[in-house]
Amino acid sequence: MKDEEKWKMPHIIKIPEAFTALVDERYKREDKGTLLVFSSDYSKRYTVKSFNDGYASNDNMSYNKGILGYPIVLALILEEKLAVDRKIASLFGGTNWTEINIKYDKNFTSSMDAVIKAVSNEIYSYDLIYVSIQNVYEQLEQMLERIKRYESTVSFKDSMNI
Repeated sequence: MKDEEKWKMPHIIKIPEAFTALVDERYKREDKGTLLVFSSDYSKRYTVKSFNDGYASNDNMSYNKGILGYPIVLALILEEKLAVDRKIASLFGGTNWTEINIKYDKNFTSSMDAVIKAVSNEIYSYDLIYVSIQNVYEQLEQMLERIKRYESTVSFKDSMNI
């Protein structure tokens, strides 16, 4: 693949962000190749297009920076290309990542740390949750070279016109 057809690896926070979208059912399958994903505060609607060898999405990371965004991570989870511990994913239900990322000045490491601390409990420790997220992240890292980047035909600006 040419460099412009390759996705850049996202920050690890995109894994629990995808967990939240999964658990909160903030997605709608429009047709076989199109998934609509709603942001955690429902202010944006992203369009993920899947192809035989890759994806396109109009979320900010994917569209403007070439970094694989959480809507594509969600698509990979729904297509069972990433194995996820659903019990751990369920801990992230109701998380408003937009609000949290603003609170922590878009310092994704601090945002993720605060959320993991908030959702951990006697059964699911911070370390157990983090290892589960890391496991999914490593799966993504291993497959990233095989996922072609397609340009979205839906603009990022259009994601805000809900």
